[in-house]
Amino acid sequence: MKRNCKKLLLTILIFLFTALIFVSCQRMEEPVHKDEDEIVETENDNDHEPEEGGDLASLFKNRYLVPVASGEGYEMLYGFADSNGEIVIEPQFLNVEPFYECGVAIVTTTDGYVGLIDTKGQFIVEPKYTYFNYSEGLFLTYDLGTYNTIAFDEKGNKVFESENYLYHFNEGLAFLQGSKEKGYVDKTGNLVLPVEYEILGSFLNGRAKVSWGYDEPSFYIDIEGNDLTDTVSSGLTMYKEYYTGHFGYVNNDDVAVIPAQFSKAEPFLNGYAIVGIEVNTDSSYGIAYGVIDTQGRFIIDPVYSYIVRMYNGAFTVGERYDSREYVPFESIYEFGKKAIFSPDAKQLTGWNYYIVRDFDEELICASDGNSVAFYNSNFKKAEDLPEFEGYGYFEKDGNLLRGELNYAKVVANLNGEILISSGKKVLLGNGISSEMEVYSPALSSSFVYPVITGLGDKNLEDQINMLIDDKLTGEYRKLSKTVFDNSIFDTDYSITRVNDLLIIDYNVDEYVLGGVHGSSFRKMVFIDLKDGSNYDSITQLLKPETLDEALMEIGRSISNQMKEYPGMYWEDYVEVTPNINFVLQEDGIIVYFAEYEIAGHAGGLPEFFIPYSSITQYIDTESSFWKAFN
Repeated sequence: MKRNCKKLLLTILIFLFTALIFVSCQRMEEPVHKDEDEIVETENDNDHEPEEGGDLASLFKNRYLVPVASGEGYEMLYGFADSNGEIVIEPQFLNVEPFYECGVAIVTTTDGYVGLIDTKGQFIVEPKYTYFNYSEGLFLTYDLGTYNTIAFDEKGNKVFESENYLYHFNEGLAFLQGSKEKGYVDKTGNLVLPVEYEILGSFLNGRAKVSWGYDEPSFYIDIEGNDLTDTVSSGLTMYKEYYTGHFGYVNNDDVAVIPAQFSKAEPFLNGYAIVGIEVNTDSSYGIAYGVIDTQGRFIIDPVYSYIVRMYNGAFTVGERYDSREYVPFESIYEFGKKAIFSPDAKQLTGWNYYIVRDFDEELICASDGNSVAFYNSNFKKAEDLPEFEGYGYFEKDGNLLRGELNYAKVVANLNGEILISSGKKVLLGNGISSEMEVYSPALSSSFVYPVITGLGDKNLEDQINMLIDDKLTGEYRKLSKTVFDNSIFDTDYSITRVNDLLIIDYNVDEYVLGGVHGSSFRKMVFIDLKDGSNYDSITQLLKPETLDEALMEIGRSISNQMKEYPGMYWEDYVEVTPNINFVLQEDGIIVYFAEYEIAGHAGGLPEFFIPYSSITQYIDTESSFWKAFN
């Protein structure tokens, strides 16, 4: 009897394991509203490691591959390891995404092209594209050669090709964006709902919002193209008063029951409409949003930065504008706190939530910076889904949860077990590796930096880690907290080891709220792993007696390269000083300049390659800097 029970149990386990392996890719919901996707601030001033998976907790965990990077050499490359840390797909990619449930991963090759691989590392779609979007079992990309959208299934088969632009599928339909055709196609690429509207929205619960043009009145249609104004919009139709540019609402007799008074408006849905009024004072500008009923009465006062109606009917409301700061309203919603209101516009929460995203038609995913959980339209927590500690969001990927948690890309099961966490572990060789830590003075700003382990000499290891922290985050730790009220910082890095030299390439993007565009900064850190020496000047690489001559030669090379791009508005004269910024390469150095230093904003951070062969006579081959990587 015991033997039969064991056989039965084994049979059940094998069946479950087989079913899980061969389960098809299911839909991962794509968020429609981009505003609630961003990371925003909180008063959280500490360092923490990204979320990591725990011990093996199930028979199935071994099938999930974890992104891992190798930094041996001049380039950091990504591959995949199993749950035991064994490399199963050699690091060879510039970037990778965690595998989807269907066993497909999006990867970027070293030449910058994107393709799809299977769990053996074989390309099922060759890397010749610039991106992929996944929705409802299809991977969509755009071919820059033919200007066509191409759809592939989870086995890499081309399903269809369209002359129009498609982004994602919802409820089996995707809207076309282009001049060839207008309407909605199914997942075979067939135009099943042709329409003449210029602005199309995704279908949700059998309806889509459409408009005859940008900033024109909109309304809902069903999957057959029928106008749903009478059934879902209480018989009230938006109209625009063109001499004022304001919106109002008329009834079926074309009588204005709510006069044109709103700078922005949406069609009524279930008795309520989101509207916006213009605000333009000495201290503020933009649109303040509220919600009205069918009588035109404000149920939510028009004082908030933005309002989004979620898939489940609830409203996500951005915090009230603070006139003390000259910041656009949309930036306040994007990076500020949010509250949840019920479908009948009753406030359910305080202004506690930084990320609020659609999860499916019934649930939202919300994070207050301390936890991530799932809620229905009345903000009751979903009992059949887990709650995670920390900050982030999750989307649906079949029977898995996929998203970001504490600045790491993660995949979890429905029990809350972290199956994959790409916390940017980098293998540096000789038993040395690095892990990513995060300094987050506000949830809107994250300063990631590496911490090395496995050096052998613990004192030297601590010394080097303190140096890395100071070089990369030191100046930002000294900033006042008020700086992060109006500025958003995002960072990334690559870390490599060449012989005894540790090379860190650190990049910082800063966006000042209300600014026209952001700013980018780059910093190189070179550390000798033998003794912890920091090399921060090109003078440590060049012979002192010929330093001036070497800098002049580098300057001539840069000037000659600038002439190859006459369309760029360069400075008339470029001075190369001992403080120049440079990157080490296998066969030369790259000299780079800060934004606006020698060109306008469009020039970014200009780079110029200087081969070692052109400056051989100036290199101090006896210097500790040179010997560290040669």
